[in-house]
Amino acid sequence: EPARVDLVLGEFHLAGELRQLTARGLLHYRCASIKAKDMLRLWIQHIVLNAAHPGQPGCGAVLVGRDRTLATSPLARAPKVLASLLDLYWKGLTRPLKFFPQTALAYTEAVVAQAAGKSKQDPATVAQRKWEGDPFTEAPGECEDAYFDLCFRNKDPLDEEFAETARAVFEPLLAELKEVEP
Repeated sequence: EPARVDLVLGEFHLAGELRQLTARGLLHYRCASIKAKDMLRLWIQHIVLNAAHPGQPGCGAVLVGRDRTLATSPLARAPKVLASLLDLYWKGLTRPLKFFPQTALAYTEAVVAQAAGKSKQDPATVAQRKWEGDPFTEAPGECEDAYFDLCFRNKDPLDEEFAETARAVFEPLLAELKEVEP
């Protein structure tokens, strides 16, 4: 059964339903490697589910990909996390938001790894590589996205605003979403 959502947070009213539910919570899958957009889709649905149905059973989430399986438990602070994302959403409706999912994820993962003493790589350098692409594998960077190019042409969008936005979106997600055995 889908979970109905009718939630008011500040000036926002979220209404609809969440599908892909099991008795334990959300279940998403991808028949390929997990991308930032997959993690975001699961995360947003997870926090909406937990904000709309706090403390109820079945509020966990699992994302299965070819390369790994990620899971998270129910989230008590879901309304606060969701309110933060809604504020970013509102900013993005009023002007181009410096948020590029793959680059932001790479940046935030590097920040978290550096803070934990697991890496000495500079997060800004990691983000720049993801943004520009990999010339050795010919993987295109997010800078080649036509919409990003239109908004940020002839500018370096990987500035302090980008860093703050990336961390605001991905730090809570990375803190909760853990790799598990399939």
